[in-house]
Amino acid sequence: MSYNVLVADECFGSFAEAERILKGYGMRAEFCARDGAEVIKRVNELKPDAVVMNMTMRGVDGLGVLSRLAGGADAPRFVLVYADDGSAPVDKAMELGADYCLALPVERHLLASRLDALRMRGEFAAAPPKSGRSVDKEITEFLHALAVPANIKGYAYLREAISLSLRGSCPARYVTKELYPAVARRFGTTPQRVERSIRHAIETAWDRGDSEVLSGFLGYTVRADRGKPTNGEFIAFVTDRLRISGVCG
Repeated sequence: MSYNVLVADECFGSFAEAERILKGYGMRAEFCARDGAEVIKRVNELKPDAVVMNMTMRGVDGLGVLSRLAGGADAPRFVLVYADDGSAPVDKAMELGADYCLALPVERHLLASRLDALRMRGEFAAAPPKSGRSVDKEITEFLHALAVPANIKGYAYLREAISLSLRGSCPARYVTKELYPAVARRFGTTPQRVERSIRHAIETAWDRGDSEVLSGFLGYTVRADRGKPTNGEFIAFVTDRLRISGVCG
């Protein structure tokens, strides 16, 4: 079955290039103007599996589109691209339901691989863990490989958040509304402390880890000018990689 992607930005260079690249990943591209109202209209008409759009658009912006369309049972997945000038409300976009937020200029095949990960996430979402494999052990080994220190609170919180996301209890796209409160209940703390501790754990791993290892595991371009991934991005990256590696399915 084809995976249909609505593209409302020139982030692939051109619509023809987007069509060529996405076709190589087994996906079908549809296009519309960089206009929020047009995106909403086309989503309702086409029912795409995923949408690529800019945080900044004519009329309704990316946050407005997310607030109207994300979260429903039949809602598409959302990848937002944004100008990396420090003003983009990335955390708010993730809270509203964005799956990925990628800073421009984004490498085109990286963007396609993120869409491919969303496709596979849908295929694996309802699958139970394989017998004989410990999900918790896989998460632990993954975090160790990424140099997340085990002696800080954020490590335990991060492990629990990834476990909930991987099992489908709390999707990573709802990190603020569902993941943080769920982890907080598990450890008897507050969602705000969970968020801060996870942020500290990720920053520590990013500062002390091997950039090639981080790039290899996460498929993320580790560059100082791009900055570190948000909590939601990091959790989604790890969840996707574990699903793809066969922890679920």
